[in-house]
Formats: sequence, C-alpha cells, structure tokens
Amino acid sequence: MKLHVDQRFARVSLERFCATYFSEDFNDAVAAVSGLKSRKLVEERVEPDGTRVRRVRMTPSARIPPPIDRLVGRAAVTWDEVQRYRPLAHELHFHVESPANDRVHMTGLIRFLADGDGVRRTIDAELRINAPLGLGVIVERFVVAESERGYRRMGEFLQRWLDEHAT
Repeated sequence: MKLHVDQRFARVSLERFCATYFSEDFNDAVAAVSGLKSRKLVEERVEPDGTRVRRVRMTPSARIPPPIDRLVGRAAVTWDEVQRYRPLAHELHFHVESPANDRVHMTGLIRFLADGDGVRRTIDAELRINAPLGLGVIVERFVVAESERGYRRMGEFLQRWLDEHAT
C-alpha cells in the first residue's frame, strides 16, 4: 500500500527547515503530536560525504486494533526508522526495522524542496504486511491512515514551531 504526503511550509529557508527537522528539541516536542508515545534517537553518524545515518526508535500512542494484536502479540509495538539523509540532494531514504521484519516491510523517500518563500516536503512510502486471512490489508490500511494523520498533525505543528522560533 502506498503513502503520499505533500506539505508546504511558509516563511522558512531550506537550510533552516532541515536544521529544525533534524533537531532533537523539535523532534522531542512533535512526538506526541504525531501519534507517538515516544521517539528516541538511538544512533547517529555522519559519513565523510555529509550523509547522516540515523536510527530513531518509535512507540505509537494509538490504540492497536485487535487484528494487529493478533498479528504482533500483546507486546509493546515499537519500530526503528533507519534514515539516510543526503544533504546535497535534500533527500532522506528510510526503512523500518522491527521485531516483525519477516511480516512488515516499509520503505520510503522524503524530499525537501525550496518553494518560493518556503519549503515543500514530500513523502512517498510503501508498506507491505504479510499476514494470513486478509489481515495484511487491514493492518496496512490502519498504519497508512495513522501515518497520514500523524504527518498532517506534524506538519501543522512544524509550521507553528517554525513561526514561533523564527530568528
């Protein structure tokens, strides 16, 4: 199942937008707004060409529907988003790693583009869930819907953050 998000942020340069997007102050503040109980940077390194490789551990705050409970069990649902940000291209490639890697596959690309007096962020991702009895499609729909809601709330919060923290 595909996920596409396209949001524009006004009154911000591409440089400032990216600095904010990757700042831990912003990411700590936006976690709850995005539908996450927690969001923790657990690893980050910068390669010689400037590429940033990050591992971010996420735990959702949304109630998990019964079909997902049956798929992953009653243990806490968490995942790591592994990101490779190429600053010269302003592109972030990501994939998700979780205890359910044999059943859950998510990859995507986030682009940051200068757009007039602001920045456009596009997100294109693909989610595949391998589960019996049609559960995969149910889980995919739930995850994509939650992700779309989370990105919408994150975008609204990010615009307010940029406006309130303008320099």
